[in-house]
Amino acid sequence: MTELEKSLPHIEGLPLNLFARKDKIYNSLLQRAFTKYKRSPYSSRTKDDLYNILNSLLGTISILFTPLSSKALSNLLSLREEDMGMLLEELGGILNIPSELDDPLRFHDPSFRDFLYNKHRCEETALVVKEETVHLLMARNCVKVMEDSLKQDICGFKSPSVLASSMAKDRLNVYLQEEVQYACIYWVQHLEKGLAKVQPGSEFVNFVKVHLLHWIEALGWIGRLDSAIGTLVTLESIPWVGLSYSRFDLSADLASREFLLQRSYLCSRMHDR
Repeated sequence: MTELEKSLPHIEGLPLNLFARKDKIYNSLLQRAFTKYKRSPYSSRTKDDLYNILNSLLGTISILFTPLSSKALSNLLSLREEDMGMLLEELGGILNIPSELDDPLRFHDPSFRDFLYNKHRCEETALVVKEETVHLLMARNCVKVMEDSLKQDICGFKSPSVLASSMAKDRLNVYLQEEVQYACIYWVQHLEKGLAKVQPGSEFVNFVKVHLLHWIEALGWIGRLDSAIGTLVTLESIPWVGLSYSRFDLSADLASREFLLQRSYLCSRMHDR
């Protein structure tokens, strides 16, 4: 029996309509979680602050392209692990919470995502997720963790001849932690779905100017160099961001693309061995 099903008998007056029944359960669980959360050490924060934190956590989980652990989410959202633990303790009726911090978090019921996105179903409007807004916030969080982590020769081998296949996974995870790997792979997809007008001087433009080659190196280490070309093409379509890396001639230079294709092929072969 799921946490959702366990909650069913404790809510009186459930209508027969399935969506209405689920909505009543979801609203009850969220209200219960918020009430307990407010009595925690977070109680000194304003009600709006608490709702923003819950909205950010649930919204982020709802838009991830692949599930992340609570530890990685803590780092992406700049939450202390003990604070994240307190949050998860109150959200056990909504989230499938693993026993290990390194295991991914998921909703008990995938339909909870649809509930969060619908202002007519989620009674607390402060918790309604605006998908584009959360994607843009996630893109910013991804850029921040990459800026804090990426650098030339990030794994410290001091030799360009070292193969990615020679890197032990546990060592790779030390230099490129889970949230950084996720950010390297998906930050542009989140930015694209955020549908924001990127302005000159924004964190995205500055990231591309400073860390473009560091980012490509990181993709090579994690075996995702094959995604670099498609991501660069997507970047070209975003005003200002695409222009900001034109000085590298990566988008216009056919030889550069051929190099990336060859490198991605070699990396994939090495990772398959």
